[in-house]
Amino acid sequence: ERSTPGSTLGSKIATSATVTRGELAVLLIEELHVEQILAARDRLEGKAPAAQRAIDAKTLGIELTWARPFIERLLPLGLRGMEPLPDGSFAPEAPVTRSQLAMIADGLLQRVAGHGPSSDRYTGEPSRFSDITSDHYAYAAIASVVARGVMMADPLAMSFRPGAAVDGAEALDVLRQLESALTGGF
Repeated sequence: ERSTPGSTLGSKIATSATVTRGELAVLLIEELHVEQILAARDRLEGKAPAAQRAIDAKTLGIELTWARPFIERLLPLGLRGMEPLPDGSFAPEAPVTRSQLAMIADGLLQRVAGHGPSSDRYTGEPSRFSDITSDHYAYAAIASVVARGVMMADPLAMSFRPGAAVDGAEALDVLRQLESALTGGF
């Protein structure tokens, strides 16, 4: 069963064979409402809203993408995994992999819950998955989101497919599970 998109753009992205970073920015803003979730967390912690900084669309390579307004709203939130790449670009057309989505989801879970990094819990354990070692850069995030039911591993092969591209339906499913975890507590 697939999650029903809550927006027109979410409906269009849901049919994508591969979700890009730009499309994921749209889904995080339009479907997950990440701005409101993080603003509520900041209010609970007594934090003042972050000062807005100018965004250089040309350097980020987002000046011609339809997702630009969503990327510009997302970047100030400082989400792990959705920041500019080392070369300074955002790469809005780059596909999102399952390991990248796991890191983004885990980063949000940690930030909202106020817990330490997942690596604290999963460092040194044998891998839970047949296709990824426990020293993989995203292993702790993957183990965390699978343990919480935000993302799924193949139960028969116990594989995660970390390098596989995320399609639109899977992205929506993950965001719905993430929303449930973020708003219902964990």
